[in-house]
Order: sequence, then C-alpha cells, then structure tokens
Amino acid sequence: MYTQPLHRDPPECYANLAVIDLEYTCDNDVEFGPNEIIEIGAIIGRLSPDDFQVVNELQIYVRPTINPTLTTFCTELTGITQNTVDAAIILNDALLVLEKWLQTNNVTAWASWGKSDANQFMRECGLKQLINPVADTQHLNLKQLFARKFGHRVGLQRALELRGLTFAGRLHSGIDDAKNVGQLLSHEPLLRVAELKRVST
Repeated sequence: MYTQPLHRDPPECYANLAVIDLEYTCDNDVEFGPNEIIEIGAIIGRLSPDDFQVVNELQIYVRPTINPTLTTFCTELTGITQNTVDAAIILNDALLVLEKWLQTNNVTAWASWGKSDANQFMRECGLKQLINPVADTQHLNLKQLFARKFGHRVGLQRALELRGLTFAGRLHSGIDDAKNVGQLLSHEPLLRVAELKRVST
C-alpha cells in the first residue's frame, strides 16, 4: 500500500520502477516449445538513492493456449498446477491488465533479472500477434548490472546470498522472484544509484 503520495518527491530524485518476473511453460526436453507465459509476477517501487520502497504488487496466472497441458517438470519447477492455469485468463487479457496497472502507477521503467523475460514478452507477443505492454518502456537488466557492480554474474538466489541476504518464498514463483529482486534493490545503494542514472538518461 502507498504510505504517501508519489508526487511529493522531486521527480529528479526518484523513479517509479516495476520489477517483473515471468514464469512460462517448459520441459527438460530441449525440443519443447514454444514457451508460453503462465504467471506474471510484478512489484512497483519508488526508487531513490536512499531506498526502494514497494508500493504495489500484481500477480496474474495465465492460461497457455498452444500447449495447454503443463509438463510435470514445469509444475515441479514453478509450483503452478494444471488446475491453476485451466482457471486462468488468456495472455491477451493478462497483458491488458498489466498495461493498465503500469499506466495507473506511472511506471518510468521496468526491470528484470536478466534478459529472458523481456525476450519472452517480445517472442510470445509476436507469435500471438498481441501488443507488448512493455515494448515502449525502458528495460533494465539487473543481472547484468549486478555483475558490473559486484563482479559476479549469477542467479538471483546466489546474488542475494553474496550480499548477505536470504531468498524469501519459493524460487521460480513469479511474484516471489520479483519481491526478492526488490529486496536486493532495497539493500544495495550501488544498484539503486546506477538504475536511477540509467532511467534519467
């Protein structure tokens, strides 16, 4: 929840940053595909040199339509069950919800751990001829930024461990992964300042 109106901060000192993490259909078979989004986990935080304060969060489950049956590998990895996706909305509707949410919260840029989520948005929207809701919003690759600042190109859980933090929740849950990226941002001023410089340029 908001603790104070966002507009009270000077615009040059903060940015409304969304952190988005996607989960999608998968298998341990390299021939599996195409991957389809089955969860969108996202948080929005007020990013400043002093803090990353989460003000909103969103979790959307999505029903795959090309390969509608989840593999056992996918369910074990993500914790998402067949019943969950069967009852979920299709991607077009999910993207409309996400787009409205980002606009309502005046998001300046969005971030993810690595490039795979940005690529998944692009590939699947292209495949299904849908509008990509983040295509015109600046993307920040936090995995790359972490490697530049701390010298380690690692997964999210390991990045947290290297900075003395503990992953909270379930790994490969979209919403939990997004929250843990937020935890890292809250803890690391070097990342916050570097992100603000990229958003303002």
